[in-house]
Amino acid sequence: MKQLLRLLLVIMLSMATNEAFAIDVEIDGIYYYLSSDYSNNYHASVTYKDEGKETPSYSGNIVIPETIRYEDNVYEVNKIGTNAFAGCTNLISVIIPNTVHHIFSRAFAGCTGLLYVYIPENARIWEDAFKGCVNLFKNSTKATLNITKTVIDTLKAEKKFEEIKPILLKQYQEEVMKQQRCSKLSEMKGKKVKEDADIAMLSIAYEYYLKKYPNERKYKKLNYFSKYPFEREEVYDNNVKKGKITENVARYLSCYNRYLIDSLQQEKEKIDKGWSECIESDKLPYKEITVSMPNSLYRGYRYLNQDFLDDLDVSHQKMEWEFLDTGKSEYRSESYPKEVGYWVYDAAPNYRVICHENGIKEVYDERGQLVYVSELTREKNKSELKDPCRLVYLKDYTNNKYDIKSQPKETQEYIKLRLCSANGYEDAVNEARAAILGSAIAGAFATILSPVDAYKVRNKAKEQVLAKIPRRDQIGERYIEQLEKDHADEFEYVYTIERLTNVRFQVVYLNKLTLKPSHCALITYKTGDKPYTKTFSTKLRDMPSDIPPVIRNNAK
Repeated sequence: MKQLLRLLLVIMLSMATNEAFAIDVEIDGIYYYLSSDYSNNYHASVTYKDEGKETPSYSGNIVIPETIRYEDNVYEVNKIGTNAFAGCTNLISVIIPNTVHHIFSRAFAGCTGLLYVYIPENARIWEDAFKGCVNLFKNSTKATLNITKTVIDTLKAEKKFEEIKPILLKQYQEEVMKQQRCSKLSEMKGKKVKEDADIAMLSIAYEYYLKKYPNERKYKKLNYFSKYPFEREEVYDNNVKKGKITENVARYLSCYNRYLIDSLQQEKEKIDKGWSECIESDKLPYKEITVSMPNSLYRGYRYLNQDFLDDLDVSHQKMEWEFLDTGKSEYRSESYPKEVGYWVYDAAPNYRVICHENGIKEVYDERGQLVYVSELTREKNKSELKDPCRLVYLKDYTNNKYDIKSQPKETQEYIKLRLCSANGYEDAVNEARAAILGSAIAGAFATILSPVDAYKVRNKAKEQVLAKIPRRDQIGERYIEQLEKDHADEFEYVYTIERLTNVRFQVVYLNKLTLKPSHCALITYKTGDKPYTKTFSTKLRDMPSDIPPVIRNNAK
């Protein structure tokens, strides 16, 4: 009963995953996870050597084929699995076939020696797929790379072939004569030959025939009283030894003759093709050449893949501070002057590191002053990356775009509140609300001290504070809304995020329509109004001249 239940469970699981079977294999030095479904679709995912092995699975130069053959089935290689090449520090280059559609998380993580990877245009690169590939990312600003490759020296190979060609032709001619002899003998049915060469040909033809058709072999039983009563021995056709070309012997010769004709045809084709077919690969002359190859990780090809660009930028941003991800640390806390918890790393004991849920780490000194921010990414720092838009809007307002300064004073004040600081309007509202709370407390005290004048005191304070609360201005709202529409395409893509100092980053945006750099901003982090807090400031700057150009897919 248990076995039946177990069988049913296996069937249900396989139906749920739509996999008929799955297996791990190693073919030509590359490890694959093979699977097939009930529609007879065969897929292969590149993986790593069995767990527990101390040595990395791969090194040197790897070329992954589009398809592999295993047990008479052809599998399409369509995935690079999670951790497939992770930690292979001696890996130099990898060519990924166009059949691959997914490069999964951490597929090449930690491959510090990796210099070149060819990635298909439509392959999806998952998060952290190339994390820690420092040498690979150094070249991300180059559309093409000069790669040293080992190739066949065709001139020397041609010369070597010309040297061995007379020998090959002589061997070919000997095989032709052999085939002619066999063909002639196959037509001599009923005759007997005496020459040793002819008898030898009969013997070779007979052996080939029995090898091709093993069921034609004949046996006879040995003596039933022998030590091995069921042992048998093969019966040899004595007509072959005697040189008699019987009907059976003629059949042997005809079969062998067809084989010789096919072999001669193949040999002739090999000689005609030259060195590529006639010289074994391990005996071919090789040389090293430098070729220009498209850089699949060039930033200008991957401008739409924001996750990949984050991996690319963060790999540079964390240089010299990698211990924040791998170093040993101890958690500590303080209660005064500010209650705060932080981590102290063995590699930098004088610093306090505050870790946030989104993975960003802030490093402070012993006085609570900001020293370092671990990263600036498109996903984790959205408010900072939106702030340059405000500065562009402010520039339009300063330049009196749409003649906005002809509007009433109330509109001017509202626009200034919205554009002069990151949270100007919200800060003003919060400040006014705090004042209302203060007036309410003051009114409560006034009621206690002088009940007669309490009503007047409270109303006067309330009127004064309410007058300070900024009100939304419809004209100002429409003006800012129009500015957002004017510049929407200019901030569609964050193209580069470059660390300039421990707390300063340079951000370049792409125009969605032209795919050219639109704006460049400096984002600087600094200590907030209290120790162990952080704020930031934003400033527009001129576009640097070394921004790598975008290459559209059709142009590529």
